[in-house]
Amino acid sequence: MKTLKFLTWIFVAAMVSLAACSKDDDDPDDDNGNGDDINPADTVAINNLVAYFKFDGDVTDEQGHETASDGVTYTLDRHFEANAAYKGSETAFVRIDDTDNFRMGSMTFSMWLRAQQMPGGTNFILSFIDPDIDWNAGYGIWQEGSARGDTLRYKAFTRHQSSDIYGWTDTDAGVLRDVFFPPSKWFHFVYAYDGATSIRDIYMDGTQLSRDTLVAGETPMGPVTVPESAGAFYIGMNPNTVHEWLGNYEGDLDDLRIFNVALTEEQVQTIYDGEKPE
Repeated sequence: MKTLKFLTWIFVAAMVSLAACSKDDDDPDDDNGNGDDINPADTVAINNLVAYFKFDGDVTDEQGHETASDGVTYTLDRHFEANAAYKGSETAFVRIDDTDNFRMGSMTFSMWLRAQQMPGGTNFILSFIDPDIDWNAGYGIWQEGSARGDTLRYKAFTRHQSSDIYGWTDTDAGVLRDVFFPPSKWFHFVYAYDGATSIRDIYMDGTQLSRDTLVAGETPMGPVTVPESAGAFYIGMNPNTVHEWLGNYEGDLDDLRIFNVALTEEQVQTIYDGEKPE
């Protein structure tokens, strides 16, 4: 009889343990450290997230901005999922007309890129400008053709409306840095600018490539200003049509996150770790 009772208790304990494990496995808000259900990238600066484009077969902004697009198609992403990344072309772009949230004094752009080598010219990844003033009357990021056959260069400008200050990812006061980006393979690219300190950081694959302070003479740039007359935020193009060298982005783009704050190195690493392919 004692043996039977002992076995019964063992059976009951086992069932309770299994039930508890099952509950943990099924819990969509699992916070037990397993990390099975919550992507850490989705926890970064959520109150400062302006827009998030997954490009999973459409141009939906997870933050709710209405979008219009033309010529956009989709391709394999870095996880080899079909129709899960933006595939650019000479005519493809996404436009957002509700731009209030994109007028940011500080900013971070986090994205995955897979660009193809280009001999010259520029391919715009994103821009928010007034094209009637000039091609750079605001801010933007673009790919620039390189004379080197095994590299690509990326540049970003951050212009203050009254001071005409430009920041480049691969130059410092006109001197070329050894900051190059690989063609034909996915990599994580982050551009962060802090309007309070005028400090700009560039990251690739979670690692900080450069840090500098944007100044006009000896005056820090301060918060970015975009002309009030700038009408739309663009992904994949620059709306200025005066300059023939301004081209649409022809590479691949995925998981574009836009923040209205300069992320820290730790936050950038968290996004990279949460989004990188296994």
